[in-house]
Amino acid sequence: MGGVKSNKYGAGHLEAILAFILFIGFLVFAFIFFSPFESGRTLDSSIDYAFREVIEYTEAKIEFYSVVISPDVEGPVGIPLRMPSNYYGARVENSMGKITESNSENLGVVYFDNSGNGFFKLIFAPGLDDGTLEDGRPLTSDEYSVSSSDIRNVLRISNFSALKTEYEENYADLKEKFNLPNRIDFDFSLILRNGSIIEGKRQIPEDLEILSKIDRIEVVGNDGVTEFADLIVRVW
Repeated sequence: MGGVKSNKYGAGHLEAILAFILFIGFLVFAFIFFSPFESGRTLDSSIDYAFREVIEYTEAKIEFYSVVISPDVEGPVGIPLRMPSNYYGARVENSMGKITESNSENLGVVYFDNSGNGFFKLIFAPGLDDGTLEDGRPLTSDEYSVSSSDIRNVLRISNFSALKTEYEENYADLKEKFNLPNRIDFDFSLILRNGSIIEGKRQIPEDLEILSKIDRIEVVGNDGVTEFADLIVRVW
């Protein structure tokens, strides 16, 4: 009989120890996930995430082609190149970086004024005007050569304007689209070279911790001209 009581006592003692361990584990879990220190960890992760989401929202692809035309070719000419898509426009620059008249409405061919020393840069980007130059003579493959090409991702200034509009009119939906936590808010500012600013701002309550990230980025306007600007994103 004494042995049975001892076993029951031992089992009860073990259950008490296990219950205590589970209780301590729950306290540790609650402290980690519901403590005031969690806010700091959430901010740290949210600033990088919010910055990346702003970049992805405003990003655009630009293609560059350097073209050399034979010296005996005159007048407006057409260069057959693969267009990125039907919403891309083209801009043509001569060897001095000066914009020359062009027309890319006929998808697959870019027409431009062949005035200069025969070296031109063709730039394809969303939102560029197609130009009004009348179609010229499409060149044959032995009358020109593509010396180099490049594809870069840059940020469109017009996309920042669209982000500003959505920020001001549909902030809750934008936060959901960016998958930011409910208790985290953000704003952004794009400071252009001429000093103008495109931004989405909100009133920040007092006594809240604010984290910010700033980076120098390349942006492109609707005229196809690229420049560097400062992007600032804040979370609180």
